[in-house]
Amino acid sequence: MTRSRISLAPTEERIFLIEADQVVRSALNFILDHDNEIHAFPSFEEAITKADEVNPGIVVLGIGIVQSHGERVLADLSEKLGSCKILLVADSTADPLAQASLRQGAHDIITKPITFDGVRGKLDAALASLRGL
Repeated sequence: MTRSRISLAPTEERIFLIEADQVVRSALNFILDHDNEIHAFPSFEEAITKADEVNPGIVVLGIGIVQSHGERVLADLSEKLGSCKILLVADSTADPLAQASLRQGAHDIITKPITFDGVRGKLDAALASLRGL
C-alpha cells in the first residue's frame, strides 16, 4: 500500500527553528513539520551560517537565544533574512523580554506549554501575514 501526503497548504514554507532546549526543539519540530521544510538549530550561529544557503519565511526563536545574545539578535535576523516573520517561544506573553522582543520585531509569541493547536494557530497567522492574506 502506498501512502500519500495530502497538503492543504499552497506551498511548503521554509522554517528556521532556533531553540537551545533539545526537548522543546524536538516538540516544535514535530508540530511544525507538517507541510513545511524545517531547519532546526540549537544555536543562533548555526542558523545564521545556514541562512547563506536557505532563506526561511518563518523563524521560530526560543527566548533563551534572545537572553544569551541580547535583543540585537532580532535585528540581526531581520537584516540577514529580510522579510521573515519571527515567532518567539516564551513561558508567558507577559515576560518583559518577550514584550521587548515584540517591540524589536518579533511577530508573535508562542507560549509554553507547547500545544499542537497553539503552535499551528500562531504559525498559520504568521503565514497569512507573510503571504499578505
